[in-house]
Amino acid sequence: MQNNGVILWIGITRVGEKFLPSVLILELKLYLKFTNQAYGRHIDNYYVMNIDDVKIIQLPKLTDPRGNLSFAEQKNHIPFEIKRTYWIYDVPGGESRGGHAYKEAEEFIIALSGGFDVIVDDGINRKIFTLNRSYYGLYIPKGLWREMTNFSTNSFALEFASTLYSEKDYIRDYNEFVKFSGNEKT
Repeated sequence: MQNNGVILWIGITRVGEKFLPSVLILELKLYLKFTNQAYGRHIDNYYVMNIDDVKIIQLPKLTDPRGNLSFAEQKNHIPFEIKRTYWIYDVPGGESRGGHAYKEAEEFIIALSGGFDVIVDDGINRKIFTLNRSYYGLYIPKGLWREMTNFSTNSFALEFASTLYSEKDYIRDYNEFVKFSGNEKT
């Protein structure tokens, strides 16, 4: 029986000469881990994620009359080891950034100043995330299209990636991305 990401198994377990009723409740994520199944879909040696794998993560916020402090730690708040850090700033009005997908890189984006929208697309569904607080980050798994738009004046985006820069990791053509994602309409 499955319901909302939880698996409920009801059965009978043999213990010696006795048969006892047993109930097993597992979160779907735990079940997938122990059955060696992966999140997303496996296509051409890559795992392709879907829009539901994108998460807004609240970062610690330490308030102080002298000014607030927030921080992020790899493999804690940021769910991967950081291999690259970069930032986007001075974006002219009406311009967008991104417009690509990564085959391997995971990404974590924080709006340190100002705000902007991040449009994430899995080839079927699109979702818009607004980042405008420095104590929230957006986790984007590999294999998803992303574009950043609607930059406010003086916005500053800090980005962390799970891989070093490699042009080979980028998919810059949307139609190629849809083919890569396996969501091509036939």
